[in-house]
Amino acid sequence: MLKDSFERIHTYLRISVTDRCNLRCRYCMPPEGVALIRQPELLRPEEIGQIAQMFAEMGIHKIRITGGEPLVRKGLEAILNHLAAVRSRPHLAITTNGLLLANWLDRLAAAGIRHLNISLDTLKPGRFIKITGCDGWQRVWDGIQEALRHPEIEQVKINVVLQRGINDDEIEDFAALTLRYPLDVRFIELLPVDAATWKSNEWISGDVVLSRLPDIEEVAENGGIVGPARMYRLPRAPGRIGLISGESCPACSGCNRLRLTARGMLLRCLFDPAGLDLREALRSGQPEETIRQQIQAFLMEKAEVGGAEIFARQPRLFSLCLTQVGG
Repeated sequence: MLKDSFERIHTYLRISVTDRCNLRCRYCMPPEGVALIRQPELLRPEEIGQIAQMFAEMGIHKIRITGGEPLVRKGLEAILNHLAAVRSRPHLAITTNGLLLANWLDRLAAAGIRHLNISLDTLKPGRFIKITGCDGWQRVWDGIQEALRHPEIEQVKINVVLQRGINDDEIEDFAALTLRYPLDVRFIELLPVDAATWKSNEWISGDVVLSRLPDIEEVAENGGIVGPARMYRLPRAPGRIGLISGESCPACSGCNRLRLTARGMLLRCLFDPAGLDLREALRSGQPEETIRQQIQAFLMEKAEVGGAEIFARQPRLFSLCLTQVGG
């Protein structure tokens, strides 16, 4: 069991498989991009499988594949095969920007992935170009529609990063999707990424959603896997609305997740100033039992809080592009 000094039990591992992305979202990455990890420095598919198996045996029940954009990773099918072979069969999910989703749906489903998180910050194609630097809105929307129709995909979530003056006029439109489709729309507060181009006055609290949608009612999370979102539903809606308020209302007390970067650094938190190098541990031939002990000792030093309290003490601490930490 992966327990920290505050008695939080960790059952969820987010594995970044690449720092590359085919979008340039203004709040995530600078227009010129970032220095990319060289191929030999990336975790190999078999190393990802070995780490996933280790964590499953230590109590991880859910594994989410992230990036960058995971669907651009060379060798992704091999990674999927390794994750599908993990004994104890952890719940598998993926977060994607959706540009390549339609071409990957069948392969993702064949690997056992049933839950999809798809990033989409606007329902307006022209605005999509301004936010992402790519004319790809229709491809993302088509991927969402195909995912909703796919017989093996059980849950589709749309992640919307709230940006004042950029897309906050679409809150009601996004919420209305839950009246038409059995999906979750999750509104996410901006994170302070220094390298990106967004301005501090563009930050907007998730509570603004509540003020704009007075008819929504809070509902309990289901499925047995609790996440950071507060969940709501419009009357008679098949879908749900979520609020992820990492800065204004961090869910640190119930945090159950760990992150593995594409180069193999284990992070206890998005705002973690340190990491545990699992790639080096594997490639230097350390016994798995030794690595497990290192993981447990590392986890015991996890901070009690992150998010808002860290920003207040040291607001420029979190400066990496999200693609580099598997946000």
